[in-house]
Amino acid sequence: MESVVAAKTACLAAPMLARFKQLAAVTGDDYAALLGALNIPRKLAARCEIDRSGARSSGVRLIQQGYAYRFMGLPDGRRQITELLIPGDICDVGGTAAPTADHGFYALTPVVYAEIGRQSLANLVDHHPCIGQALARAAPVRRRGRTCRGSAPEWS
Repeated sequence: MESVVAAKTACLAAPMLARFKQLAAVTGDDYAALLGALNIPRKLAARCEIDRSGARSSGVRLIQQGYAYRFMGLPDGRRQITELLIPGDICDVGGTAAPTADHGFYALTPVVYAEIGRQSLANLVDHHPCIGQALARAAPVRRRGRTCRGSAPEWS
């Protein structure tokens, strides 16, 4: 049974690997360590909350199938979409530095995602710097209310 779960996880993680290979010199050992750090994939229906705004983050979530979005709550109760997430994208790398988020994530379509806990992520980045480099390059960086890609967040 474990080999079936491992094979399915590896298959679902393929978009993430392709993305990481574009961003850093990720090796087979790096990829194997990343797969080992992923929790069992979770399925979520469309329009369901992945992570609540203002909630304490338990780690990062890696979108494996489907589409999701990041939003910020506006003072009048509406939501402003600040980022569209596709397979291979990461929810909340910033959650590793700031455990409470000022944004949330919702599934736009049915989504499959896997989570890496904060401590597991820190260990992974310490032992596999290419994974840390790929995560940093893939993470959106927020500047003056806008989300941009390409700048690395501070790892602490």
